[in-house]
Amino acid sequence: MQILHATYNPWIVILSVLISNLAFYTALDLMFREGKTLGQTRKGWLFGGAIALGTGLWSMFFTSMVAFHVSLPVNYDWRWAFASLPMVVIMCYLALFAVNKGEASIFRFLVSSIIIGLGLIFMHIASVSSLIIPARIHYSSYFIVSFAILIGCLGHYVALHLIFHMERLSLFLRKMTGSLCAGVTLTGAHYLAMTEIEFTPNVFGNMGLVYSDWISHSLIGIISVMISLMIGATIGFSHMDKQVAMQAQRLTELRYHSLFYNNPDAVFTLNMEGKIMTVNPSGYILVGFSEKDLLLKSFFSFIEPSDIEKAQFHFRETAQGEGQEYVIRCIHKEGNLIHSLVKSIPMMFAGKMIGMYAIVKDITAEKLKEEKLQKSEEQYRIIADNSSDLIKVFTVDGEVIYASPSHGSYLGHSPEMLLKEAIYYGIHPEDESEFRRIIGLMLERKASCTVELRRSHLRGDWIWIEAKGTPVVDEEGEIARIVLTERDIRERKAYEDQLRCMAYFDSLTQIPNRRMLQERFTQAVDHANRLEEGIAVMYLDCDRFKMINDTLGHECGDEVLKEIVKRIKRCISKTDTIARLGGDEFVVLLRHITSQEYVREVAEKIYNECSKPMLHQDQEINMAISMGIARYPEDGNNYKTLLKRADEALYEAKRLGRNNFQLWSKKTRVHQIFLDKI
Repeated sequence: MQILHATYNPWIVILSVLISNLAFYTALDLMFREGKTLGQTRKGWLFGGAIALGTGLWSMFFTSMVAFHVSLPVNYDWRWAFASLPMVVIMCYLALFAVNKGEASIFRFLVSSIIIGLGLIFMHIASVSSLIIPARIHYSSYFIVSFAILIGCLGHYVALHLIFHMERLSLFLRKMTGSLCAGVTLTGAHYLAMTEIEFTPNVFGNMGLVYSDWISHSLIGIISVMISLMIGATIGFSHMDKQVAMQAQRLTELRYHSLFYNNPDAVFTLNMEGKIMTVNPSGYILVGFSEKDLLLKSFFSFIEPSDIEKAQFHFRETAQGEGQEYVIRCIHKEGNLIHSLVKSIPMMFAGKMIGMYAIVKDITAEKLKEEKLQKSEEQYRIIADNSSDLIKVFTVDGEVIYASPSHGSYLGHSPEMLLKEAIYYGIHPEDESEFRRIIGLMLERKASCTVELRRSHLRGDWIWIEAKGTPVVDEEGEIARIVLTERDIRERKAYEDQLRCMAYFDSLTQIPNRRMLQERFTQAVDHANRLEEGIAVMYLDCDRFKMINDTLGHECGDEVLKEIVKRIKRCISKTDTIARLGGDEFVVLLRHITSQEYVREVAEKIYNECSKPMLHQDQEINMAISMGIARYPEDGNNYKTLLKRADEALYEAKRLGRNNFQLWSKKTRVHQIFLDKI
C-alpha cells in the first residue's frame, strides 16, 4: 500500500515562525509590564500576555497546516480549530503565572516549561485532528515525536533563563533573544513532529473531497485576522501603558516640584564632585547667598572648616549608595554659624548614581536650647550630687536614669547599681502597692505627690523615708521624666511611735490603756458578729493593794503590778487583750467565746495563777485578786454597758469576801461562786 509524505510551503513556514516569535515577544513585553503594576491592572497585563501568546501559538499551528501539502484532497474541521483556542490561552496563562508569581527559580521554570510542553502536545493533536483527508494518519516514529516535544520544553526553559538571569544584557535584548529561542524551538518541534506523519490513502477513494485553495485562503484570512487582533491589542495595551506612564511622570514631576520649591528645609542637588547643581528658595535663605553665588560652587565651601572633614566622610558614604544623616555647622553670608541637620540621599537614574540630594534643616534654635538645657542639667546635677537627700530621676516607664551619691551613705546601694534596677526596687512589700498608687496618681494629675514608705538597707534592715515625686513636663504638656526626692524620717517615726505609745499604752506595764481597750473592743465586736461568736469582759483588781504600797513601798507595788500582767498574759491567747485602767485595775478582753464554760476556765486559770505568792527582795508576798465578768451579747451590746456590768460583778465579788470571781446575772444581780480561800 502506498504511503504518502507531506510537503510544506517554505514561505508559509517562515510566516508561522515569525508569528510564534511575535507572540512570545508580545507576551513577554506584557508580562514585564505586569511586574511594575499592582492590583487589577497587574492581572490585566498578565491576562493580556496569555491572550497574545495563546493566540500566536494557535495561529502558528494552524498556519503550519496551511503550509502543509499532500497529493490528496484536504478539508478542515473548524470545530477543532475554534475549540482549541480558549484551551491554549488558559494553558499559556498558567505557564506565565507559574514563572511570574514570586521569585524566578529553576523549579518555576520547569513548571512553566512542562505546561508549555502540554500545550504543544495539545495543539499538535488539535491541528492534526482538524485535517479531513481520505487517508489514514499515523506516525513513523514516536521517539522523534517525543524528542520534538522535549526540544520545545527545553527551548522554553532556555528562553526563560535568558530573560530572567542574563541581567548583564538589556531588557529589550533579553526579550528578543528569549522570544526568538522559544518561538523557533516550539515551531521547530511542531514541524519535526509533522515530518513523522505518514498518510496511507483510503482504498475506497477520495470520498468526494476536492482540494480547494479557497479553504487554505480562508484559513490564512482567519489567522491574519487573529494576528491583527493580537497586534492591535498589543499596540492598544502599549499606548494605554504609555499614557499611564506619562500621567505618572507628570504627577511625579508635580510632586517633585512642590517638594523641592515649597520645602521649608533647604534642598541642594549635588553632582558626584560635590558641586551644587540646583538649590531651592529655602537654600538661599539658609546661607544668605544668591543663586549666582551658589550654583556650581562646592557644597563644602559653605561649611565651617572644622566640620568639612566630617561632611566629606558622609559625602563619600552617600556616594557608595547609602543615605546619611549628620549634623554640621554652615556659614551664613554674614558670618553666623548655623547648626544644620543634613540628610544626604543618593540620586539614581537608569540604575546609576548621578549625584545626591542634600536636605539641610536649620536646628540652631534647638541646638541652643539643648545647650542651655545641658548647662541647667549640669548645675542641677552638681546640686543633686552634693545633696544629703536621696534623689532619683526616672522615666514614666519606671527606669532609673539618675541616682544621687547619697544613696551609698544612707542605704548602702551605689548609684551605678540603682541604674540597673526599676524605681520599685528595695521597697517593703507592704508599701509597694501604695507607692504604685501614688505614682499612678501623679502621672494622672501631673502634680507632686508624697508618700511614706520603707526601703531596704544593703545590710538587710528597713529604713523609713518620705518620698516626694515631682513630674517634669515638656513643652507639649507631657511628662518627660519624674524626680523622686527621699529623706530619712527614722527619728520622726520613732517620735511618732513614742507618742502613739503614750497615747495608747500604759507607761508602767507597756500594755494597752483605756483608749486602746475601747478600740480593741470595737474590732472584737465586728469580728464576733461576722463569725457569730461571743466576747467576755473581765474587770479585776488586787485585793488590799494599798497595804502593799503602804508597807513595802511604791516600788514594790509597781513590781507587783508588772508580775500580775505577766501571769495574766500566760493565761490568755494572743488574740485576747489585757489593759490597765489605772492603779491596780485591769480589764481582760476575751475573744472567740463559744461557751460559758470556756469563760469559767480562763477565769479560773487567771485566779489560780495570780493567787500564787511572789518574791520581792527575798520577801514573800501573798497576792489575791477579785474579778467581775460580763459577756457579749448576753449581758450588753456596747462597751460602756459591758464595762459597767463587769464592774458591778467585781463589786459583788469584793462584797462576798474578796479573792473570787463573779459573773454578772440579771436575776440575782450577780451570780455568786465561792471558792476556797488560799
